[in-house]
Amino acid sequence: MIRFQFVEDYRDTHAVKRICVVLGLNRSSYYKWRAARPARAARGLEDQALLDHILRHYKEWNRTLGYRRMSVELACDPRVQDDPLVDGPVNHKRVARLMRENNLVGVHLRRPKSTTVRDPGAQVFKDLVNRDFTSEEVGSLYVGDITY
Repeated sequence: MIRFQFVEDYRDTHAVKRICVVLGLNRSSYYKWRAARPARAARGLEDQALLDHILRHYKEWNRTLGYRRMSVELACDPRVQDDPLVDGPVNHKRVARLMRENNLVGVHLRRPKSTTVRDPGAQVFKDLVNRDFTSEEVGSLYVGDITY
């Protein structure tokens, strides 16, 4: 997080305890964030290796795969399973996150759902109030609407 990075940047010039008090952070949270740095770096390398496989499949399938079909393709690809940087089976949520972060979108073949069908022969009423719904006294203007 940015706040913890700020503490990390200024910990040589100021006491960590004082910086955390000023920022309203728990020191234990800062030290936990600091201890997890190697794991985050390793996860970033794994994500980059997986993203390379995703991009290869994405281009191979002419940019049509979404995250669901991409997950199936990665599960069936022996190159992904043999890659030492990709750890075990790949979760579809991880594939969706990587595709979303890199603006990779599959093709949507479904038509949009249409709920209202206009009747071409329906009677159209005149606008007698000219879209002015204010009135000077109670009961002088009545307006109705049907919401579908």
